[in-house]
Order: sequence, then C-alpha cells, then structure tokens
Amino acid sequence: MVEKPGRFGSLRRLAVVLILSALWGLDSQAQWLPTPSSRQRKSAESMAPQTVKMPAAEPGLATTRVLRVRCYADRDWRIGGVRWQDRVRAQLEALNRIIEPSLGVRLEPERFERWERTANPGNLRDTLGELESLDRGADVDWVFGFVTPIAIATNSIHEIGMARYLGRHLVVRGMSSVDLMAQFNKDFDRLEQGEREELYSSIKAHKEVVVLLHEWAHTSGVLHSSDPSRVMNPVYSHNSSTFSAQDMALFRAGLASRLDAGSAAAIDWSRLKAAVEGSSSDEWFTQDRQELLRILGSGPPKADPPERDPLGPTLPGTRGKGSWAREDVEAYNRALAVFNTGKDGEVWKALRPRAELPEAPAELLSLICRLAPLPELATLGPRLCQRALDHAAADNPVPFLNAAEGALMRKERTQALAHAREALRRAGGSTQQPSTWIWLAKLLRRLDSPTWAEDALTHAGDAASADEVLADLLRARRIWGLPPGDGHSAPPPDEENAYVELWRRVMGDLDKGRWKQVRSALAEGEKRFAGVPGLLTLSCEVALIQRQLGSATKSCMAALAAMEEQPRAHYLLAHVKLDQGARKAALAPMKRAVELDPREREPWLELAQLYRALGRSKESSQALLDADKAAPAAGRPSAK
Repeated sequence: MVEKPGRFGSLRRLAVVLILSALWGLDSQAQWLPTPSSRQRKSAESMAPQTVKMPAAEPGLATTRVLRVRCYADRDWRIGGVRWQDRVRAQLEALNRIIEPSLGVRLEPERFERWERTANPGNLRDTLGELESLDRGADVDWVFGFVTPIAIATNSIHEIGMARYLGRHLVVRGMSSVDLMAQFNKDFDRLEQGEREELYSSIKAHKEVVVLLHEWAHTSGVLHSSDPSRVMNPVYSHNSSTFSAQDMALFRAGLASRLDAGSAAAIDWSRLKAAVEGSSSDEWFTQDRQELLRILGSGPPKADPPERDPLGPTLPGTRGKGSWAREDVEAYNRALAVFNTGKDGEVWKALRPRAELPEAPAELLSLICRLAPLPELATLGPRLCQRALDHAAADNPVPFLNAAEGALMRKERTQALAHAREALRRAGGSTQQPSTWIWLAKLLRRLDSPTWAEDALTHAGDAASADEVLADLLRARRIWGLPPGDGHSAPPPDEENAYVELWRRVMGDLDKGRWKQVRSALAEGEKRFAGVPGLLTLSCEVALIQRQLGSATKSCMAALAAMEEQPRAHYLLAHVKLDQGARKAALAPMKRAVELDPREREPWLELAQLYRALGRSKESSQALLDADKAAPAAGRPSAK
C-alpha cells in the first residue's frame, strides 16, 4: 500500500530538508546571516561623509587670488599639541582644496594670535562680538576665531560656528570630542580600533570644513538652504556636500565685490544686491533673504575708525587748579573725557581753541601727539607735537610719554623707544608721582625693554600696581628666555628689544612654516645674541617639530642649564619624552612648566591628561581643578 502524501508527510519531508540544509550549510551561514561586526561595519559605511564639491570655475578665471586671514585661537582650542597653528593651517588648506578650483581664491594665514577670550563660551554671538572688538581686521581680508568645543553634541551649525552677513569675522568651534570618541568605541566595539579612529577622524574633518565653509560663505552673502544635502543647510550632516546654482551666483557676486574693493574700507555691494534681487530659490528661507536685502539696502559700510594700541592709553589724572589758565584746564579735562572713546576728532575739537596759542602748556599740546592722523592735522599735528617736546620743562617726562604712546600707536617703535628713554632720563632727575613711574614701566614693557622697565619700578615705591607690573616683567623674561642683566648670557639693555623682535620673528615664521627664514633668523641670533637661553629653546622647538629628538633634547637641556626658569623649555622637553614613549619621564618637566607659568592653561590640561594616562585619576582631577583656579578658561568663572 502506497502512503498518500498528506500535511504531516509534507512537514516531515520539509523538516528533513531543513536539517540537511543546516548541516550542509553551516560554513556558508555567515554569507547570508549578518554578524554583529558586519552590521557595525555596514552602519559605519553609511556614516561615511560625502565629499564637499563646488562647481567648476567660470570661464576666464586665469589666476588665483591669495587672501589674507588673521587667525585667533582661544586657550581651550590650542590644547593638544606644541604647534596648534598647524591645525589651523590644515583647516584652511582643506577649505582651499574646495574653493580654489571653483572661486579662484585661496586663504593664507597672515598671522596667528593667542586669544584670551572673556565672552561666555556658550554664546557664540557674544564671542563673535568680542572678536570684532578685539581686531577690526582693517588690514586683512578676514579674521577667523577658533574657540572651545561645545560641551554637548550638536549638529546645529550655528551652535558651532557663526558669522554675520557681509562681515569680516567668523568664529568656529573645535570639533574634537572625547565623549564622541567614547561613544564610537561603544557603538562600534566589534570593529578594529583603527577602523573606529578612521571613521571618527573623517567625520571630524568633514564637519570642520563644512562649518568653516558655511560661515565663510555667509560673509559673502550666501543664504541658508532648506536642502539637507547643501553646505548652507543650518543643520550639519555627513551628506552636507553641495551648493545650488543660486547659492553659487550669490557666492561669486559677493566675493567679487570684496575683491574689487581691495584694501578700501568701503565695499560696493551693488553686484550682490542685484544678484539677490534678480534671483530666487525654493530652498531659501524668506526671512534670511529679507534680512540680507535690508543690510544691502543700508548702503556700503563706512570706513572703520582708526585703532588704538590694544593695551589702551594710560593717562595722568585730570588737571585741577594750578599754574595753568582756567581755559587750559577745562580744555585738557574735556579732551581726556573723550580720549578713550577713540573719537579723536572730538579730542581735537576740545584742544583746538587752546592748542595754537603761544602759551599753551606742553602737556596739553602733547595729547595731540597721541591722535590718529586727521586731515586737518596732517601738517599741523606734528608741528604742535614737536612744540610740546621743545617747550617741556627739563624735569617733565609727560610730553615725551605722550609722544612715545603716539609713536607706538603708529607702529614707529624705534621713535617710541627714543621718546620713552628721554622720559626716563627726565623723570630720574625729578620727583614724580608713583603713577608716572608705573606708566613709564608699562610703556617700556610694551617696548620690550624689561631692564629699563624694572629701573622705573624701583622709583614707584609701594604703589599697588607695581608688584603686578613686576610680575608681568618676570613672566615675560621667562617666556622670552631673557635673563636679568647680571648674567653673561643676557644682552645689554639697549639690545633687549632687538632680541625680542628676533624671537617674535622666529615664532611667527615657525607658525607659517617658513623654514628658510627660521634658519636665517636663528643664525643671525647666534651672531648677535650668542648664549641667550631663549635662542636655545627656539632651537629645541625647531628640532622637535622636525622629529630630531636627540637634537631637541640637547638644545632644551642647554637652554635650561643657562636659565632654568623657562616654562617653554620644560614643556618642550616633556613633549620630547612623550614622543619617545616615556610618559613617566615626561611628568616632571610638564609639572615644572606649570609651576613656572601657572597662567598658561595648555600645560595644566596636558598634565591632567598625562596623569590620566598613567592611571593617576585623582591627581588628574586635581590638576583640572588647579587649572580652573590658576588659568580659568576664557568666559568660565574661576573656581573658589
């Protein structure tokens, strides 16, 4: 009897087939059943950022224009390496690879500046305003500020970057995130460490260039886009990579307006205005377009007012009754009342009724030495300033102090130092108020003449600010590697400013990677300032950057033998040890760098990182607390 196939017979055969298939296909199972590692790898691949692209250049674009950017970085952004400037340079180069083929321009760093930011780090609008006040950028094309990373993860571009339409300034946050890297390690724990780091680095680099390009585009009038794939979308994603044709039309028109203006303070934005009025896009936000048109409708911006020395003038108290005529006292006091506002026209207006009178006091006239060039003072100003110096009493240093301040404002440092030395000579032969000696010491400090500044302080008595100025001079000597004049390795007082100028030149050339100039300056320094400890520290830094660890060690040790109180030399020596894999050996020089200059935040944070790497978490936490007391992050209240 033949059994008829039924439901249970079919199920039995199916079960046999499945069992046999399972036994036969165990080795091939991984080919069609996803494993945890393959799932993570697929997820990681889906997060790979898109390459940022711009349309090809318009026909007729023959040469590349180089545009200058002054770059500021706050304390927290600078952490993470000896040459933080290289990280800025790398971001600019990544941007240039995108914009140069399309727009025919490239951005080059004009100078790198450390920024002791005071604005709340959580408020980028205030931070941008502080940068605008700090440096109006009248002599460069743009001013970029690089600031502390945000404490929480966000993809809102204007939480991590900010610029004004048609502005000259922008700020962007650092993108490094220990928390994000830790999350990557958790989410992709089945991947190799190298794979995780590669994914993290690619997303970080993509985010950096997208945010920087987004904010830079705003300064040429490019509007936000609602398309998530656009660089100009207000929300960052790994797909942010393109510009629309309308975006590019605004970009080219706004950038052309800037290039046409050259060094002129006022920019004619009529080409951009026509482009905005003559085009539309469904991607643009109506409110953004109306805001840009409102700005464009207000006419070209006015020329920036002249800048004063960033340290600000230090003036004697207002004049009361005395040997001066009442009208002179009133004119002088009116001038002082508006002096610090930067309104030099108002200062001249207050002084003018008395300035051309033969009996005008020298101190009153000397205020004119400190005014920025005004059309009506083109020839009259220098004549009245010289008259103030010619008529000054033999024991009166104030007119020469004012003349020195004016020369320093005009960047005539040689003339400023000559006036300051004459003020020092005159003050030494008379009885002066402590405030005058403090003023003179601060001025000589700004002119990089610490010995003469210290001489002035010896006459200041117990003035409250004398200790503060003396501490600043000590810190400057340690930073410059310039010992007091009682040692054989110190240059004479009249050569100190020349040494500091050379030191700054080397640091600036290092920032710009100009190795030929660095070598030339160091050779010049060896001839003029042989044995000065700061030069040995510079040689150590050059060797460290070039990975010549043996030479770096030798130079740093020689620098410290000549002047042990150089925090930079200790800091560099710690990095030599770290590069050699000797973490424990790096601890002592890093701690000494912190002891010698507790106001510098980077060594504190690197000391905390070093303790953490050595498994000393308690000391790491204490170093962070000490950092917030001694060198609080800009905008963060100091720990009590």
